Amino acid sequence: FNSHHHDWNGQDTSQKAVKAIVDSYRIDDPASQPIKLVSQEFLAEKKKEIQLSTFKRKESNIANFISWIGDTDVTNVDKRIAGKYVSYLIESKDPASNTLSNITSDIGSLFRWAEARGFIERNPFYNLQLPKSKKNVQKRRPWSNDEILKFLQYKKIELNDFGATAIALYSGMRLGEICEMKKSDISEDCFHIHKGKTSAASRVVPINSVLKTVINKLFEKSKDGYLITDISPGGDDNKRSWNFQKRLGRIRKEIELPKNVVFHSLRNT
Repeated sequence: FNSHHHDWNGQDTSQKAVKAIVDSYRIDDPASQPIKLVSQEFLAEKKKEIQLSTFKRKESNIANFISWIGDTDVTNVDKRIAGKYVSYLIESKDPASNTLSNITSDIGSLFRWAEARGFIERNPFYNLQLPKSKKNVQKRRPWSNDEILKFLQYKKIELNDFGATAIALYSGMRLGEICEMKKSDISEDCFHIHKGKTSAASRVVPINSVLKTVINKLFEKSKDGYLITDISPGGDDNKRSWNFQKRLGRIRKEIELPKNVVFHSLRNT
């Protein structure tokens, strides 16, 4: 019965036999709340509320935790076990600080929901003390003038690449916002952004006169009503920026721009 536990040192047992006996106990005791069943109910609700990519990450992190601890009753998970799982991740995976924070946040959201629904008394992942990052992570920085010119004058740069970069420089728009921008969203010399990454994303951005020539060219090229035309959506959320962002990343790599000089940091340039 304990062979699934992370501290188990004995011989492997027949998992089918264990499952059959455990299932019989659950039938006999309806009050039992196996963590796997609780997580399925939680994820079924969350799937309707969050983006597919976020859902898949959350689902994966919760599944990894259940695989580590075994399908125990949800009430058996306490703060000590939560802490041991964090230690296990640090020792075996050595994740970046942000990655570790995302993992514990995703698992914690399950227990926060379980607490609100009365399955447990307290969320064991609440207020965990996570270690500070020791890795030397390069922070994004603004582009230099030379880097901008090197990128825009590269032989593989096409109108979409040039246009998106110029718009980002003179508007502060994110790549996703630029790729979702339709010709009909441009009026009165302004970009009209209806939705985006944050609640403040909906806004109107004046168009700098420098951009008018490239915008006219993008208008002429457009075949589908979008300002950045003829790009293939991708990723779990089927975003228009998915494959385009990868293309821009490959070009930056080819011309050997620093890793911390990315499209998003054009907003700070």
